[in-house]
Amino acid sequence: SAGKTHEYSLVEDKDKFREWGGAWHMYTHKLWTLDGYRYALIKKTVAYIVVDEDDAGLPVIEKWDIKQHRKF
Repeated sequence: SAGKTHEYSLVEDKDKFREWGGAWHMYTHKLWTLDGYRYALIKKTVAYIVVDEDDAGLPVIEKWDIKQHRKF
């Protein structure tokens, strides 16, 4: 949702992306949610969040704008 704060971290086990194949290898972050995490690609002003998987096993993406990106 707009105006919310989110935390993210790097994916530690990148080897599992090789077995999944496809475009999964580019989502190098975990965006933490209340019920776990979602894979994501976090940039300075935008985040590409994997919200689902299609019938072919490819990620379904949402683009979120980042208002204030802070690294700790």
